[in-house]
Amino acid sequence: MKSTSKALLMPVLLAGWYLVAFGADDPFPSIARLPERRLFEVDKYGHPHITDENKREVARLAASSESPPELRFMAVWGLAISGYSAESADALIKVVRSGKNNNDREYAAMGLRNFSLDLPADTKNEVQTILWELVKSEGSRCPAGIVRLVVDWGGAAWVASQFKDHLHGHPMEIEILQKLPADKAIPLLLEIYHTTKRDNTTDSYNQRAAVGRALVNFRDKRGIDILDTLLDAASVPLHDDAPNHQFRHNVLRFIFSAVGDNFGYMHDNYDPSIDEAVLKFKEWWLRKRYEFELSKK
Repeated sequence: MKSTSKALLMPVLLAGWYLVAFGADDPFPSIARLPERRLFEVDKYGHPHITDENKREVARLAASSESPPELRFMAVWGLAISGYSAESADALIKVVRSGKNNNDREYAAMGLRNFSLDLPADTKNEVQTILWELVKSEGSRCPAGIVRLVVDWGGAAWVASQFKDHLHGHPMEIEILQKLPADKAIPLLLEIYHTTKRDNTTDSYNQRAAVGRALVNFRDKRGIDILDTLLDAASVPLHDDAPNHQFRHNVLRFIFSAVGDNFGYMHDNYDPSIDEAVLKFKEWWLRKRYEFELSKK
């Protein structure tokens, strides 16, 4: 039997070396066997981190149509959350424009959003022009991350005018509405609430919470009224057949920031003592609702 040639043996040995070097429980299993795995460090959250000296090479991987899909996604994700560089920005712009993989485009848009304060003015203007062209050509089919970036950069009214009737029911509807003038946004936000309050699903709960927060940001006390309805244990949607009380916790913490009082509840995550805090808040809101004024954000 002929011995295995060195040319055939080397990739196997290389892949084996990477598995040993990074371990069987590699946090990025989709690229664990690839030589390019060496370019990806792990941040404290278990997410990919790209060091400055590796950004140029990772940017090339992100922008190349020749990169394996899993590697290209990891490159886009890593660049998006590893801080600004000119090479990172150029690569993410190319991914956003590519129109091929919407998941990659979402993460690339997130990265450009993260770079907002660091982008040179001429580059930001170029990106803004590209984004508007994409929204205009793709309409309501445009990935939410791209639409979000347009909205964050002051284009909410323009997006609403482009979407027209397609804005209703769009995943970005509430985010867009809360950037519009109050007289236009509030009636539409209340309409969303009235059409979702009959459902006891996670999506409905999240929509009502988003409407409540948006109204609070407009300094409309009806937002607190809506959030108040989400605090009862019976209103919590189920997760694995059990109520997920973290939903209530998140809503109550937002209320605390809006009214300037934590009612003795100081937990970072759900704690059963929330019931006592909810009762204190409800009693306070019943007494203070009509005289209380929400402060400007």
